[in-house]
Amino acid sequence: MKVKSQSSISFFSDGLNQEKYDALLVKANLIRDFKNQISLKISANYSDYISMSKFDFMKQENTHIEGLTGQEIQLALVDVYTMYQNKFDKINNLIKFRIVDKVEETYYKINTKTKKKGDLKETKVKYKSTPLCSVLGYIAKTKFTEKEEVITYIQMRIEKVKQEEETKKTKNTLGLYAEIIKELTGDRADKVMRVSVKKRNLVFKRNQEPIEFKSLTYRSLNRLSKQIIDKCMNKSSVKEIWISLGGFNGRKSMDIPVTYSKKYHGKLSDYWIEKDGQKQISYLVSFVNDRVRIILTKEVEREYCLYELDDSKILGVDVNIKHNVFACSDETEIDLDRDKLGGFARLLKRYDSKRKQCNTQEEKDEVIETFSQRMDKWLLRYKGELQELGNKLVTHAISINCNHIVMEDLEQMGRMFSKEEDTGIKYSRLARIIHLNTLNDIVGSICSKKGLQFSLVQASYTSQECICGFVDKGNRTSQEDFTCLECGHTENADTKSAKIIKRRVVSDVHRNKLLKTNSNGWFIPRLGSYKQIKSWLLDLFEMNSVVTKPTLVVG
Repeated sequence: MKVKSQSSISFFSDGLNQEKYDALLVKANLIRDFKNQISLKISANYSDYISMSKFDFMKQENTHIEGLTGQEIQLALVDVYTMYQNKFDKINNLIKFRIVDKVEETYYKINTKTKKKGDLKETKVKYKSTPLCSVLGYIAKTKFTEKEEVITYIQMRIEKVKQEEETKKTKNTLGLYAEIIKELTGDRADKVMRVSVKKRNLVFKRNQEPIEFKSLTYRSLNRLSKQIIDKCMNKSSVKEIWISLGGFNGRKSMDIPVTYSKKYHGKLSDYWIEKDGQKQISYLVSFVNDRVRIILTKEVEREYCLYELDDSKILGVDVNIKHNVFACSDETEIDLDRDKLGGFARLLKRYDSKRKQCNTQEEKDEVIETFSQRMDKWLLRYKGELQELGNKLVTHAISINCNHIVMEDLEQMGRMFSKEEDTGIKYSRLARIIHLNTLNDIVGSICSKKGLQFSLVQASYTSQECICGFVDKGNRTSQEDFTCLECGHTENADTKSAKIIKRRVVSDVHRNKLLKTNSNGWFIPRLGSYKQIKSWLLDLFEMNSVVTKPTLVVG
């Protein structure tokens, strides 16, 4: 099956003179400084930005900066807005008010070795939102501290909403506004304002540190009258291929000589795009070891081979960081350098120790600056190491004649509470800092290039589910060992998880319930809560237990 997609291709400068290199570096610094300036502005006044739309944000913050084009400023603002949306989602969730709805108890559905059917398994507290909770949460998201200010603002909003077409959404909005007016004109108005403002200040204070943009990488849009990449017209030049960038003062274009391989980069015309008579294409610039890296995109057709779901051709892979990065369903393990990981953990421990000794914010900033350069070097090292691990995994799959790799969705991975033995640093923290979750993208990209299928399954309960289908957290007797409370099956915990991951694609019942296909024909998880997935797995186990249960023959 052929699928059209965008491919990012890197070009590296070749013999770029110092003047041009410095001009690119000045532009990169201007963009980074602008991003950090906007970031400081946002963090100093969350209330003004937390509910602002992207359009309003771009309109408000758009400006003119000498040395930057309008497109570069716009793209920089998009980067800042996108980064802060994640932070605002977290803040909005923290600002919410909820009350206890009910306490839900779950009981064992079947007998196990240690528990009987009907025994209490776990207790969960469920929360709900009331009209008062909605009022408190709404006020907390505004910038107002006085009830009169809120009332004036809400009255203005009511008039604006009434002018819109009547829908279910506008009805709900007007209902909320009426509830706010009711509360702020009632006997407990002062208390409502006090509680809302107090929570707002507490949440904002705990999340007041601005996002710092450190990278000199920037995006831009080329709008020259000539193509962005072409052969050099100067016959006396020793450099054959040049990339031309616009937006530099005193120059019609910045012409950069680059290395070129037709086998890797393809035809030059693949990068040519015409729009309204102009050759328009987006690009990304970064700096790597005193060279400039320019990334262009082009449309490509990828060939995906959709193989039959042959059990022997599929490799299940469990990902963790404590013992080995990859544990495969064929019992193969692929790991990173543990000595290096220990060294990084020791650096983090020293960093934590120094931070604890600080008494002021200035001292903390000094510690961050001291360690940041070393941290960046470690992160760059692990970026390359994760890429190497991905290559090793795909190479191993091909060597054992597998054409389909199945991994758990690392964005859904649960928290890891175990710690690195020598330093006490949590493995979950190490995994987050070195961006272990990027392994999905890395392995998927390599599989795409090598012609292998790549699928993702839910991470939920892969560590607790047994080969027999029984799910219970008591099955995981330790981080290393798995012993089923139902059937007694014992196996290395990581290898068993890899087999469960594989089964969720191989088994028709599991696949049809838990997975769907994307545009490439690869399997990806269906949306579903942890509770729904566990309930379905246990129902399936119970059904299979009834079907396979031997009957007593009398006669």
